[in-house]
Amino acid sequence: MTTVKVNAEIGGDGKLRLEVPLGLPAGKAEVVLVVQPDAPEVGGGMAPARARSGIFAGNSGAPLDIDAALDEMNNAWKSKLADLK
Repeated sequence: MTTVKVNAEIGGDGKLRLEVPLGLPAGKAEVVLVVQPDAPEVGGGMAPARARSGIFAGNSGAPLDIDAALDEMNNAWKSKLADLK
C-alpha cells in the first residue's frame, strides 16, 4: 500500500482533478480519497477549533459530568443488548 498526501485546488466548476505519478505498475487499485477544506490560520499559526458535533453538539459549555455521561451510554447499550436477546 502506498500513501500519498497532496495539496490540491478545486476548480471553479467544483471538480477536483488529480494527476499523481505513483511509480506503481499498471493495473487496478483501490483509491481512498479524503477531502478536507483548508482552515484559515489564526494567531500563532494554529487552525481554529472545529465545530463540535455528535453528542456534544449544542452544549452550552456547562461542565460535563463524565461519569454520568458514561453511565447513560452504558445503560443505553445494555438496554439495546437486552432487546437483542
